[in-house]
Amino acid sequence: IPFYDASTTEATNTKRRRRMKKQTIDNPPTSSSSSLHRLYSVSSDQTAAAVWVGRIVFVVFLCFAMTGLGVSAWWLLRAEETKLAETQFKSFAERAIIEATSFFQKRIMATVSIAAYVSEMLPDADPWPYVTVRGFNRLGTNLVKTSSGVAMGFAPIIRADEVEKFETFAYDYLGNTIPPFPEGTGMSSFGRGIFGIDPSRGAPDGRYRVINGTESYGSPHNILAPLLHLSEQSTNSRFIMYDPHSEPLRGRAIDKMID
Repeated sequence: IPFYDASTTEATNTKRRRRMKKQTIDNPPTSSSSSLHRLYSVSSDQTAAAVWVGRIVFVVFLCFAMTGLGVSAWWLLRAEETKLAETQFKSFAERAIIEATSFFQKRIMATVSIAAYVSEMLPDADPWPYVTVRGFNRLGTNLVKTSSGVAMGFAPIIRADEVEKFETFAYDYLGNTIPPFPEGTGMSSFGRGIFGIDPSRGAPDGRYRVINGTESYGSPHNILAPLLHLSEQSTNSRFIMYDPHSEPLRGRAIDKMID
């Protein structure tokens, strides 16, 4: 069995530790542990940066996605609203066309009906234009109501050389009709006679006497068309003896019918 001196062994260990300590002080550690520590630190920083980059990219992606969805939804909603508006417009337009067509057809049929009635009552050409239509007021009033019209009148066409004779005939009729016309019917500020309306001429009632058919707008037809009968006679009697042909708009319509 070998013999070890305890004191000698302790001294030897102490010397060894001193050499290791001195070696450590004189030569700083450059071992792999230090390298690993630095690598770990760099890796941790890179990981944190990558996480933040990922978060930012994710947020940006969400913003673009939400914007895209919002724009898509807006376009879809706009397209649906446009389609709905077009559908409603077409529906309203079709309904309006149908109603307008029906409205004018009623007016046309009312005019045709009363024209047929007058032609049956006065089939011969000889007495024209010195004619009256019995019952026109009542018939015209009923037709206006059923056709949603405003008024209906009877205006025989007369030549310029027939004016005086027609006025005599018309005022004789107005003065002897039963029931009588309201007082002052057919009278204007200038007295008795066929009249047109033009306030620029300065008359108190805006009327002027019409004696030919070419004065107001240069009609190619020298004719007059004085109103002798009107629907709603009690309300519209102030227009008795008014010549629609003297008005450019209605006059041209009459000219077109003649042509």
